[in-house]
Amino acid sequence: MLLLAALAGPAAGAAGSDPVVTVEETVTTPAPGTTVTTTRTSTSAPPAEPEEPAAVDPVCTAAQTLIDQGRPVDALALIDAERTARGEEAAQLCTEQRRDALLAETTGPEGPIGDADRAWEAIVEQWITPLLGSMLLALGWTALAFVVAVRVLTALPWMHSRRRDRGAQAALAVGAATSAVVALVLIAALLDQRGRGSRFEEGGVAGEGVVQAPSVFWIGPAVLLVVSAVLTAAHLLGRLRVSLLAMDVQGDVDRSKERTTQLIALLGRVGGSPPAGVEIPRGSDVTSLGDSMLLPAPVGAVAKAVLGILAALVGRTPWKVALDYLDDDTAAVVVSRNGRTVQTAELSTSAGPAVGGVFAGNDIEEKRSMLCALAAGVVIVALSRAHPGFEGLGGATDGRSVGLQYVATTTFTDDHRTAMLLLGRALQIDPGNRAADVALQNLLHRRATDAVELRAYRDSLAETADSLQRDGHTLLAQRVLITYFAVLVNLHAAAPTTLRPYDLPQRHLQMEKLLAETERRDRVTEQDPLLLATRQRYAVLVAAVEAEYRGIGSEPAPGGLDAVAASTAPAAGPPTVSAATTPTAVPDRSRLDPHGAYNSALVALQNNEDALAEFLIQPALTSLELRRWIRRDPDVVRNRDRAAVARMAGGGSPARLWDLELFAPHRAACRRAGIATPLALATVGSDEKTAADLGLTTATLRRLADAAGVAGRLWSVAAPSLPRRTNFLTVRTDLAQWRVDLAEIVLDGDEPDVATPNGVVEALRKRVPRPAAEHEDFAAEVGAWLVELGLVA
Repeated sequence: MLLLAALAGPAAGAAGSDPVVTVEETVTTPAPGTTVTTTRTSTSAPPAEPEEPAAVDPVCTAAQTLIDQGRPVDALALIDAERTARGEEAAQLCTEQRRDALLAETTGPEGPIGDADRAWEAIVEQWITPLLGSMLLALGWTALAFVVAVRVLTALPWMHSRRRDRGAQAALAVGAATSAVVALVLIAALLDQRGRGSRFEEGGVAGEGVVQAPSVFWIGPAVLLVVSAVLTAAHLLGRLRVSLLAMDVQGDVDRSKERTTQLIALLGRVGGSPPAGVEIPRGSDVTSLGDSMLLPAPVGAVAKAVLGILAALVGRTPWKVALDYLDDDTAAVVVSRNGRTVQTAELSTSAGPAVGGVFAGNDIEEKRSMLCALAAGVVIVALSRAHPGFEGLGGATDGRSVGLQYVATTTFTDDHRTAMLLLGRALQIDPGNRAADVALQNLLHRRATDAVELRAYRDSLAETADSLQRDGHTLLAQRVLITYFAVLVNLHAAAPTTLRPYDLPQRHLQMEKLLAETERRDRVTEQDPLLLATRQRYAVLVAAVEAEYRGIGSEPAPGGLDAVAASTAPAAGPPTVSAATTPTAVPDRSRLDPHGAYNSALVALQNNEDALAEFLIQPALTSLELRRWIRRDPDVVRNRDRAAVARMAGGGSPARLWDLELFAPHRAACRRAGIATPLALATVGSDEKTAADLGLTTATLRRLADAAGVAGRLWSVAAPSLPRRTNFLTVRTDLAQWRVDLAEIVLDGDEPDVATPNGVVEALRKRVPRPAAEHEDFAAEVGAWLVELGLVA
């Protein structure tokens, strides 16, 4: 029987409360012989309604966001700041987020970033911390030995003789770095064996000690470090880094900083700017310094000390240049490489011995600029001996010659006479300066109007172009061929009967090949102004040549070749034109320095080739020494009656009075002031203002004016004409062609006994070709002339 009883819940006074129900359950289970009654009581209440979730503080949300972003430190800072601001009641604010932030800060974030951080910490704990002391000591000694080895290697002469390009430099750097890294890794691995295991003593007893790696294991790192040192030294020596310092102290004014800046700018212009000049090379064709680093040397004491130590350790700048201005007209430059002096030179603004400067005395800035350009030339040539990429020097091997050529073709672009003097001086210093030779020949003959001179210049240009092309001077060969085509036009205008050159088609092919080679070399990514200007000029000249020689036949080719065959023949040598009026070509005449040109001209005179002699003598006349000697040279004296020789000697030209020792040093200043010949000095006042304008003292100006007055009388009084008897006829020698000689004898006083009339006569007789039988007549005529001139009593 099942009995259910329901009991009343809470009293009615508990109204409003949820009812509670108590249930009692009695179960009677019959069994054989007995009856079991079980009563169970249970109380149930209705289910409670769910509580509303508590609101999350925005600070906790922000902190959780920072933790998720891997910024636990920022999350901790945010929570702590908020707790402090709110006071004690917020002491448990964001407890869960703070715990997570502390855990993330200790173990790192989850994911790849956290794994990497934990791996690095393990490496530090297992490898770096135990080996730090040993590694630092080993690295210190290794670094010291490495630096010493590198500095010793950079001082070896054989290291300086290697020339490397950019690819080789990069390979050296990579090889040195790789060798050093591998060596350090091996050293670290060997050091890691220290302290691991036991060392057995005699008798088999294990004792405590430090296990050392076998000595043979250290050979590998040592060899790698030696290899790295050698490669590093080679790389440092190959770096094109230059430190520059110019010292210029004028009284209390120190202009060293400005001069250093000027030297850097000029060095960049000479060696780092694009080539310029369609016919005449304006400066050099070197562009290698455009990728180098030109640095001013430190000025302050602290900077000098710090950078000096740095340079001693790592060789920051292998090249150092020191330029010291000694006075207004001279300077000294020293170029060193890794502490070894490799080039020194004393520089001067003079165009040569006894010529004097090319600037007036008060042109201080112009003089400084010229000295700076000369120093830049010295630096460029010094760098060219150790680094590739300086082929644009055109064969020059002396920096002074390069500097003079730069000044002549840039500063004196409009002053051809001074430019020719400087170019002649450049060739005297360095006959191999092909750029200076091309520029000088252009100034001497480009504007000629005589057909014979133009024809000789044309043939010389053809030979020069072939020679330059063979030697790899592409840009110079281009310039020479441009001039060649221009001279062809002028030659036909001067002599309309001139035939077309037999090798003209060959010259066109040669020019096209040179232009294509120039464009292929390094003009792919940038516009080359010179190449563009050359192409435009060449197109105009092609049309001009065709118009000038239209309908005109070709000259006969040498060796019986016809013009077509000659046009396809290789340019193995200069053409030889068979025209009777064309002088015979001499081998390699375009490369002659002034002295070589002088000797070649004398050979032409002996062969009775007067026109060729006049052509070849022009470079020689840029030398003051040779302009003076030509009037005394016995080989010339015996031919002074010939018209061509008289023009070469210039004895009747007032302009050649500038050759005199008295006038030569002041030629540049006087010509700049508009004084064309020394004769004009006789009419110039000797006041202080005029003297200051010319950069002279009043005493010097007065002396020049007096000498000009004496020379003026030579041109105001007619010179005697002396008969000279030969086997067949009588020729007359006009002493007007010896006026400069007589002025030189009287004013310079170099000849002995010129203080007496007989001494003057004897000195002049040595320069006039007269047979011994006519000496008495010569003395009488010249003596009377001297009396009329008022030079002797």
